[in-house]
This record gives sequence, structure tokens and C-alpha cells, in this order.
Amino acid sequence: MRAYSPTTAAYFAARSPIMAHVLIWVSARNRDTGAVEEIGFWTGADHQSFTISGAARTYYAAGALLSVDPLKWRTGLTVRTQRVTFSQVAPEVQQLIRGYEPRHAPVEMHRALFDPLSEGLIDTPHLLLRGYIDKVTVTTPVKGK
Repeated sequence: MRAYSPTTAAYFAARSPIMAHVLIWVSARNRDTGAVEEIGFWTGADHQSFTISGAARTYYAAGALLSVDPLKWRTGLTVRTQRVTFSQVAPEVQQLIRGYEPRHAPVEMHRALFDPLSEGLIDTPHLLLRGYIDKVTVTTPVKGK
């Protein structure tokens, strides 16, 4: 069973409407310098900073992170895969794909819960899963369409 902070547990126990956003954090090697750099994306409407594990992280807005397939929880040692779709035209995504080496880059996925009325953050975003990027597919449209 998953353990939540008392604030998050109370929010779930209240059975009120839930407003949640997904945050994706990638630590990838820069192709030019070789240094590991980090970039974040989230499903919200504007760039925002969140404090995760005591460090402030900037996450870029929904134009970059288009969709996240539903999470499937399983027990055991089965390898899980998660599909995430990004906008190809967002400059932050271009930086991730072309400026960094995304293959096998560590990834963290968090969920941020907000109050639906005030749109204020309920608690520190909690970790949903941790893994790495296995495959990146860049779709190029047919010329002339």
C-alpha cells in the first residue's frame, strides 16, 4: 500500500473533487558538454516551480506535455512501461530531444494535487514512478501535408 503525507491523505479522504497534474523530470546528458542537465514538463497551463526533495525545480507548461497514458499499478518484478506524448514544436522539447541525449536518461514522474476552488497546491508533489527513457520516437509528417 502506498503511504501519503497526512495532508495528501486527508485530501483523498475528504472525497471532494480532485484536481491533479502530472510532472515529468528528466536528467539527461548534454550532447555538447557531456554534463548531466535536468529539465521538467507538466500538464499545467503555465511554467511553474515546485519543491521536490528540498530542491526547487522549474517545470514547463502543458504545450510541451500533451498526454500521459493512465498508470497501471502492478505488484512483483514485472517491468512497466509508460507512454508520454510531448509537443514536437515546444522549444523545451526540442532541447530535450536534440540538445540532450535522452536514451536511458533517468526520469521521475510526480503528481501534484491542487484545490479545485483556489487552485492552490495541496502538498508537495508525490512520486508516482521512477525509471528511464527507453525509446524516443519523433514523428515527421509527410512533405506537403
